[in-house]
Amino acid sequence: MELYYDNNGNPEAIRRLWQTVFHDSEPFADYYFQWMYPKNQVLLAKEDGELCSMLHLNPYLWSWSLNGRDQQLLNLHYIVGVATTEAWRRQGLMAACMKKALQDMEAKGEPFTYLMPAKKEYYTPFQFVEIKREKRWIRKGNNWIRKGESSIFRETFETISIPESRPDIFPARTPEYLKQLRAEMACEGGAVLEWEKKAGYCAYAMEQREGKRTAVIEQLWIDSMNTEQTLNQLVCPELERRHGELAVEYMEEQPMMLRILHLSRFLELLPYDGEEKQCMVHLTDSICTGNQGVFVITLSPEGGRLHRMAEEPEAAFTGIPEYHWDMTELTEYLLKESGLAEHMYLMEIV
Repeated sequence: MELYYDNNGNPEAIRRLWQTVFHDSEPFADYYFQWMYPKNQVLLAKEDGELCSMLHLNPYLWSWSLNGRDQQLLNLHYIVGVATTEAWRRQGLMAACMKKALQDMEAKGEPFTYLMPAKKEYYTPFQFVEIKREKRWIRKGNNWIRKGESSIFRETFETISIPESRPDIFPARTPEYLKQLRAEMACEGGAVLEWEKKAGYCAYAMEQREGKRTAVIEQLWIDSMNTEQTLNQLVCPELERRHGELAVEYMEEQPMMLRILHLSRFLELLPYDGEEKQCMVHLTDSICTGNQGVFVITLSPEGGRLHRMAEEPEAAFTGIPEYHWDMTELTEYLLKESGLAEHMYLMEIV
Protein backbone atom coordinates (compact mmCIF):
# COMPACT_ATOMS: atom_id res chain seq x y z
CA MET A 1 0.00 0.00 0.00
CA GLU A 2 1.17 3.51 -0.88
CA LEU A 3 0.09 6.17 1.61
CA TYR A 4 0.83 9.85 0.93
CA TYR A 5 -0.56 13.38 0.91
CA ASP A 6 -2.00 14.54 -2.39
CA ASN A 7 -0.57 18.11 -2.52
CA ASN A 8 -3.45 19.13 -4.79
CA GLY A 9 -2.19 16.90 -7.59
CA ASN A 10 -5.13 14.53 -8.13
CA PRO A 11 -8.34 16.59 -8.25
CA GLU A 12 -10.08 14.48 -10.91
CA ALA A 13 -9.40 11.13 -9.23
CA ILE A 14 -10.32 12.48 -5.80
CA ARG A 15 -13.55 13.99 -7.07
CA ARG A 16 -14.49 10.71 -8.77
CA LEU A 17 -13.99 8.81 -5.50
CA TRP A 18 -15.87 11.51 -3.57
CA GLN A 19 -18.90 11.29 -5.84
CA THR A 20 -18.81 7.50 -6.03
CA VAL A 21 -19.07 7.27 -2.25
CA PHE A 22 -21.06 10.37 -1.22
CA HIS A 23 -23.30 11.04 -4.26
CA ASP A 24 -23.40 14.79 -3.64
CA SER A 25 -25.11 17.16 -6.03
CA GLU A 26 -22.82 18.51 -8.73
CA PRO A 27 -23.25 22.10 -7.43
CA PHE A 28 -22.07 20.99 -3.99
CA ALA A 29 -19.13 19.05 -5.45
CA ASP A 30 -18.23 22.13 -7.50
CA TYR A 31 -18.30 24.21 -4.31
CA TYR A 32 -16.17 21.74 -2.36
CA PHE A 33 -13.47 21.37 -4.97
CA GLN A 34 -13.36 25.11 -5.63
CA TRP A 35 -13.27 26.24 -1.99
CA MET A 36 -11.92 23.43 0.18
CA TYR A 37 -9.71 21.25 -1.98
CA PRO A 38 -7.15 23.98 -2.82
CA LYS A 39 -6.41 24.64 0.86
CA ASN A 40 -6.89 21.27 2.57
CA GLN A 41 -4.73 18.17 2.94
CA VAL A 42 -5.91 14.93 1.37
CA LEU A 43 -4.33 11.69 2.52
CA LEU A 44 -4.50 9.01 -0.20
CA ALA A 45 -4.10 5.25 -0.08
CA LYS A 46 -3.25 3.46 -3.32
CA GLU A 47 -2.89 -0.19 -4.20
CA ASP A 48 -1.12 -1.07 -7.47
CA GLY A 49 -1.45 2.55 -8.55
CA GLU A 50 -5.22 2.60 -7.97
CA LEU A 51 -6.76 5.20 -5.63
CA CYS A 52 -8.59 3.10 -3.05
CA SER A 53 -9.12 5.26 0.04
CA MET A 54 -8.79 8.86 1.21
CA LEU A 55 -9.23 11.23 4.15
CA HIS A 56 -9.51 15.03 4.01
CA LEU A 57 -8.14 17.43 6.63
CA ASN A 58 -9.92 20.77 6.27
CA PRO A 59 -8.34 23.73 8.09
CA TYR A 60 -10.27 26.16 10.28
CA LEU A 61 -9.13 29.09 12.38
CA TRP A 62 -10.80 29.00 15.81
CA SER A 63 -11.47 31.83 18.21
CA TRP A 64 -10.86 30.40 21.69
CA SER A 65 -11.58 32.09 25.00
CA LEU A 66 -10.58 30.55 28.32
CA ASN A 67 -13.02 31.41 31.11
CA GLY A 68 -13.99 34.75 29.60
CA ARG A 69 -10.44 36.01 29.14
CA ASP A 70 -8.96 37.39 25.94
CA GLN A 71 -9.48 35.23 22.89
CA GLN A 72 -6.67 33.47 21.09
CA LEU A 73 -6.64 32.14 17.53
CA LEU A 74 -6.09 28.44 17.07
CA ASN A 75 -5.53 26.41 13.90
CA LEU A 76 -7.43 23.11 13.90
CA HIS A 77 -8.33 20.49 11.30
CA TYR A 78 -11.76 19.04 10.66
CA ILE A 79 -11.79 15.48 9.29
CA VAL A 80 -14.15 14.87 6.38
CA GLY A 81 -14.32 12.86 3.16
CA VAL A 82 -13.27 9.57 4.73
CA ALA A 83 -14.00 7.21 1.84
CA THR A 84 -12.95 3.83 0.44
CA THR A 85 -13.96 2.23 -2.84
CA GLU A 86 -16.33 -0.70 -2.38
CA ALA A 87 -13.83 -3.28 -3.62
CA TRP A 88 -11.26 -2.29 -0.98
CA ARG A 89 -13.48 -1.91 2.09
CA ARG A 90 -12.80 -3.82 5.32
CA GLN A 91 -9.16 -4.29 4.38
CA GLY A 92 -7.61 -1.74 6.74
CA LEU A 93 -7.12 1.16 4.33
CA MET A 94 -9.36 3.59 6.21
CA ALA A 95 -7.66 2.63 9.48
CA ALA A 96 -4.23 3.27 7.96
CA CYS A 97 -5.29 6.70 6.71
CA MET A 98 -6.85 7.64 10.05
CA LYS A 99 -3.87 6.55 12.14
CA LYS A 100 -1.38 8.42 9.96
CA ALA A 101 -3.48 11.59 9.93
CA LEU A 102 -3.87 11.53 13.73
CA GLN A 103 -0.18 10.88 14.30
CA ASP A 104 0.86 13.62 11.88
CA MET A 105 -1.38 16.18 13.60
CA GLU A 106 -0.05 15.07 16.99
CA ALA A 107 3.51 15.60 15.75
CA LYS A 108 2.60 19.16 14.74
CA GLY A 109 1.30 19.89 18.23
CA GLU A 110 -2.39 20.21 17.32
CA PRO A 111 -4.42 19.79 20.53
CA PHE A 112 -7.36 17.90 19.01
CA THR A 113 -9.31 17.16 15.84
CA TYR A 114 -13.03 16.74 15.22
CA LEU A 115 -15.49 15.28 12.73
CA MET A 116 -19.18 14.74 12.02
CA PRO A 117 -19.73 10.97 11.98
CA ALA A 118 -21.96 9.09 9.56
CA LYS A 119 -21.89 6.38 12.25
CA LYS A 120 -20.22 6.74 15.63
CA GLU A 121 -19.10 3.12 15.45
CA TYR A 122 -16.70 3.96 12.62
CA TYR A 123 -14.66 6.27 14.85
CA THR A 124 -14.83 4.95 18.40
CA PRO A 125 -11.99 2.45 17.64
CA PHE A 126 -9.79 5.50 17.03
CA GLN A 127 -10.77 6.93 20.43
CA PHE A 128 -13.05 9.68 19.17
CA VAL A 129 -15.63 10.70 21.78
CA GLU A 130 -19.06 12.18 21.14
CA ILE A 131 -19.23 15.84 22.04
CA LYS A 132 -22.49 16.91 20.34
CA ARG A 133 -25.67 15.15 19.23
CA GLU A 134 -28.04 16.29 16.52
CA LYS A 135 -30.77 18.60 17.78
CA ARG A 136 -33.39 20.02 15.41
CA TRP A 137 -36.43 22.18 16.00
CA ILE A 138 -39.50 22.30 13.72
CA ARG A 139 -41.66 25.40 13.32
CA LYS A 140 -45.40 25.16 13.90
CA GLY A 141 -46.74 28.69 13.46
CA ASN A 142 -44.70 30.73 15.90
CA ASN A 143 -44.11 27.69 18.10
CA TRP A 144 -41.14 25.34 17.91
CA ILE A 145 -40.84 21.72 19.01
CA ARG A 146 -37.89 19.38 19.10
CA LYS A 147 -37.87 17.04 16.12
CA GLY A 148 -38.66 13.53 17.26
CA GLU A 149 -40.50 14.64 20.39
CA SER A 150 -44.24 14.04 20.77
CA SER A 151 -44.91 16.85 23.24
CA ILE A 152 -47.99 19.03 22.84
CA PHE A 153 -47.32 22.26 20.93
CA ARG A 154 -46.83 25.20 23.22
CA GLU A 155 -49.47 27.88 22.92
CA THR A 156 -47.67 31.07 23.88
CA PHE A 157 -44.50 32.73 22.67
CA GLU A 158 -43.07 32.98 26.18
CA THR A 159 -43.07 29.21 26.74
CA ILE A 160 -40.92 28.31 23.71
CA SER A 161 -37.85 26.65 25.13
CA ILE A 162 -35.13 26.62 22.48
CA PRO A 163 -32.12 27.00 24.78
CA GLU A 164 -30.05 30.15 24.59
CA SER A 165 -26.39 29.76 23.73
CA ARG A 166 -23.57 32.27 24.05
CA PRO A 167 -20.54 30.25 22.94
CA ASP A 168 -17.06 31.65 23.49
CA ILE A 169 -15.27 28.97 21.43
CA PHE A 170 -16.05 28.87 17.70
CA PRO A 171 -14.58 29.05 14.18
CA ALA A 172 -13.48 32.66 13.69
CA ARG A 173 -15.99 34.71 11.69
CA THR A 174 -13.40 36.12 9.29
CA PRO A 175 -14.35 37.68 5.92
CA GLU A 176 -13.03 34.53 4.22
CA TYR A 177 -15.17 32.29 6.46
CA LEU A 178 -18.33 34.24 5.65
CA LYS A 179 -17.53 34.33 1.93
CA GLN A 180 -17.13 30.56 1.95
CA LEU A 181 -20.33 30.13 3.96
CA ARG A 182 -22.27 32.14 1.36
CA ALA A 183 -20.89 29.95 -1.41
CA GLU A 184 -21.82 26.74 0.42
CA MET A 185 -25.38 27.84 1.16
CA ALA A 186 -25.85 29.05 -2.42
CA CYS A 187 -24.89 25.66 -3.86
CA GLU A 188 -27.63 24.09 -1.72
CA GLY A 189 -30.32 26.51 -2.86
CA GLY A 190 -30.06 28.67 0.25
CA ALA A 191 -28.33 31.87 1.28
CA VAL A 192 -26.91 33.81 4.20
CA LEU A 193 -29.28 36.41 5.66
CA GLU A 194 -27.29 39.23 7.20
CA TRP A 195 -28.26 42.06 9.54
CA GLU A 196 -25.52 44.65 9.67
CA LYS A 197 -27.05 46.65 12.51
CA LYS A 198 -27.44 43.54 14.63
CA ALA A 199 -24.01 42.12 13.73
CA GLY A 200 -25.43 38.72 12.95
CA TYR A 201 -26.47 36.35 10.22
CA CYS A 202 -28.50 33.23 9.48
CA ALA A 203 -27.27 30.57 7.04
CA TYR A 204 -29.85 28.24 5.55
CA ALA A 205 -30.05 25.52 2.89
CA MET A 206 -33.09 24.37 0.94
CA GLU A 207 -34.15 20.72 0.81
CA GLN A 208 -36.89 18.93 -1.17
CA ARG A 209 -38.71 16.30 0.86
CA GLU A 210 -41.57 14.38 -0.70
CA GLY A 211 -42.25 17.26 -3.03
CA LYS A 212 -42.24 19.86 -0.25
CA ARG A 213 -39.66 22.57 0.31
CA THR A 214 -37.92 22.83 3.66
CA ALA A 215 -35.53 25.58 4.72
CA VAL A 216 -32.95 24.14 7.11
CA ILE A 217 -31.26 26.80 9.23
CA GLU A 218 -27.70 25.56 9.60
CA GLN A 219 -26.20 28.51 11.46
CA LEU A 220 -27.79 31.26 13.51
CA TRP A 221 -25.31 33.81 14.79
CA ILE A 222 -26.74 36.88 16.48
CA ASP A 223 -26.34 38.37 19.96
CA SER A 224 -28.79 41.26 20.12
CA MET A 225 -31.98 39.12 20.33
CA ASN A 226 -32.79 35.73 21.79
CA THR A 227 -33.13 32.69 19.53
CA GLU A 228 -36.93 32.60 19.35
CA GLN A 229 -37.24 36.31 18.64
CA THR A 230 -34.64 36.08 15.91
CA LEU A 231 -36.33 33.12 14.25
CA ASN A 232 -39.88 34.44 14.49
CA GLN A 233 -39.33 38.14 13.87
CA LEU A 234 -36.39 38.19 11.46
CA VAL A 235 -35.63 34.85 9.88
CA CYS A 236 -38.98 33.24 9.08
CA PRO A 237 -40.61 36.36 7.59
CA GLU A 238 -37.62 36.81 5.28
CA LEU A 239 -37.66 33.15 4.25
CA GLU A 240 -41.34 33.42 3.38
CA ARG A 241 -40.75 36.63 1.46
CA ARG A 242 -38.06 34.93 -0.60
CA HIS A 243 -39.54 31.46 -1.01
CA GLY A 244 -43.22 31.64 -0.18
CA GLU A 245 -44.89 29.24 2.23
CA LEU A 246 -42.51 26.46 3.30
CA ALA A 247 -41.45 24.27 6.21
CA VAL A 248 -38.66 25.54 8.44
CA GLU A 249 -36.24 23.61 10.66
CA TYR A 250 -33.66 25.07 12.99
CA MET A 251 -30.52 22.99 13.46
CA GLU A 252 -29.41 23.70 17.01
CA GLU A 253 -26.59 21.15 17.02
CA GLN A 254 -24.95 18.75 14.61
CA PRO A 255 -23.48 15.41 15.72
CA MET A 256 -19.76 15.84 16.41
CA MET A 257 -16.94 13.75 17.82
CA LEU A 258 -13.58 14.89 19.19
CA ARG A 259 -10.20 13.19 19.45
CA ILE A 260 -7.40 14.47 21.69
CA LEU A 261 -4.08 14.57 19.84
CA HIS A 262 -1.65 16.44 22.09
CA LEU A 263 -2.77 16.06 25.69
CA SER A 264 -0.80 18.85 27.35
CA ARG A 265 -1.97 21.42 24.78
CA PHE A 266 -5.54 20.21 25.07
CA LEU A 267 -5.50 20.61 28.85
CA GLU A 268 -4.30 24.21 28.55
CA LEU A 269 -7.43 25.02 26.52
CA LEU A 270 -10.06 23.60 28.88
CA PRO A 271 -12.55 26.19 30.24
CA TYR A 272 -12.66 24.61 33.69
CA ASP A 273 -13.97 27.03 36.35
CA GLY A 274 -14.23 24.90 39.48
CA GLU A 275 -11.84 24.45 42.37
CA GLU A 276 -8.43 23.16 41.35
CA LYS A 277 -8.24 19.38 41.35
CA GLN A 278 -5.66 16.74 40.52
CA CYS A 279 -5.60 13.09 39.54
CA MET A 280 -2.89 10.63 38.60
CA VAL A 281 -3.54 8.75 35.37
CA HIS A 282 -1.80 5.71 33.95
CA LEU A 283 -2.70 6.52 30.35
CA THR A 284 -2.62 4.30 27.27
CA ASP A 285 -2.99 5.63 23.72
CA SER A 286 -2.20 3.15 20.98
CA ILE A 287 -2.26 5.78 18.19
CA CYS A 288 -0.89 9.07 19.55
CA THR A 289 1.83 7.43 21.59
CA GLY A 290 3.24 10.69 22.92
CA ASN A 291 0.23 10.69 25.24
CA GLN A 292 1.20 7.40 26.90
CA GLY A 293 2.64 7.36 30.38
CA VAL A 294 1.89 8.17 33.99
CA PHE A 295 0.77 11.74 34.52
CA VAL A 296 -0.51 14.06 37.20
CA ILE A 297 -3.31 16.06 35.57
CA THR A 298 -4.32 19.36 37.13
CA LEU A 299 -7.58 21.11 36.27
CA SER A 300 -7.56 24.81 37.07
CA PRO A 301 -9.41 28.00 36.03
CA GLU A 302 -6.04 29.27 34.76
CA GLY A 303 -5.79 26.35 32.34
CA GLY A 304 -5.06 22.67 32.84
CA ARG A 305 -1.55 21.29 33.35
CA LEU A 306 0.16 17.99 32.68
CA HIS A 307 3.05 16.66 34.73
CA ARG A 308 4.72 13.51 33.45
CA MET A 309 5.94 11.19 36.17
CA ALA A 310 9.59 10.44 35.50
CA GLU A 311 12.02 10.86 38.36
CA GLU A 312 9.50 11.75 41.04
CA PRO A 313 8.22 8.76 43.01
CA GLU A 314 4.48 8.27 42.91
CA ALA A 315 4.50 8.26 46.69
CA ALA A 316 5.20 12.01 46.51
CA PHE A 317 1.64 12.50 45.28
CA THR A 318 -0.17 10.66 48.04
CA GLY A 319 -3.83 11.49 48.38
CA ILE A 320 -4.34 12.13 44.66
CA PRO A 321 -6.90 9.80 43.07
CA GLU A 322 -5.27 7.28 40.74
CA TYR A 323 -6.77 5.85 37.54
CA HIS A 324 -5.79 3.45 34.79
CA TRP A 325 -7.43 4.87 31.68
CA ASP A 326 -7.19 4.74 27.93
CA MET A 327 -7.59 7.94 25.90
CA THR A 328 -11.32 7.43 25.46
CA GLU A 329 -11.88 7.24 29.22
CA LEU A 330 -9.70 10.27 29.90
CA THR A 331 -11.44 12.30 27.19
CA GLU A 332 -14.86 11.51 28.64
CA TYR A 333 -13.64 12.58 32.09
CA LEU A 334 -12.18 15.86 30.83
CA LEU A 335 -15.26 16.74 28.79
CA LYS A 336 -17.50 16.12 31.77
CA GLU A 337 -15.36 18.06 34.24
CA SER A 338 -14.79 21.07 31.98
CA GLY A 339 -18.19 21.31 30.28
CA LEU A 340 -16.29 22.02 27.07
CA ALA A 341 -19.19 21.08 24.78
CA GLU A 342 -21.39 23.84 26.22
CA HIS A 343 -18.75 26.44 25.34
CA MET A 344 -18.23 25.31 21.74
CA TYR A 345 -20.17 26.25 18.64
CA LEU A 346 -19.69 23.34 16.22
CA MET A 347 -22.17 24.13 13.47
CA GLU A 348 -19.42 23.76 10.92
CA ILE A 349 -19.26 24.29 7.23
CA VAL A 350 -17.40 21.66 5.25
